[in-house]
Amino acid sequence: MLEGLQPNKRVYTCAVQVLFEKLDDGDKKILSNAMEDARTWTPYGLEQALKKRGLTLNEKAIRKHRDKACHCSRV
Repeated sequence: MLEGLQPNKRVYTCAVQVLFEKLDDGDKKILSNAMEDARTWTPYGLEQALKKRGLTLNEKAIRKHRDKACHCSRV
């Protein structure tokens, strides 16, 4: 009955990638440019600008994505 029993593998998703999937192509380009422009957009500043537009993305997720410490860089 328990042959082949194995633990579930957790799948970690990047919050930035999840948000990208919800956006249209124009908004993806705008967000992509903002993510790449760390001199203009601090993680907190970008978080607040997105929040004003009804989008949720916290500064920690932005920082991890920029530092390539999120799941996106491991795939």
